[in-house]
Amino acid sequence: MGRTWMMDTEEQNHGEVVQYEFVKGHIAVTMALVNGLVLQNAIDRYALDDYFTSFLNQLPHTRDTLALRLIIDQWR
Repeated sequence: MGRTWMMDTEEQNHGEVVQYEFVKGHIAVTMALVNGLVLQNAIDRYALDDYFTSFLNQLPHTRDTLALRLIIDQWR
């Protein structure tokens, strides 16, 4: 029974890593597109940074939001 629990925990951890990488990849692609729009002056870089700052400040500082906060902060 202990082995089954260990396998379930490992599978769950693997699933969380895959989910994190999936979200991180989508945010990276979105931010690359946004960066292209900024370079074309289609989007105001400072307004976008203000938006992300406000969004990050409203997220609870919990373990559940840590990955999202790190990804968004990295791309700011």
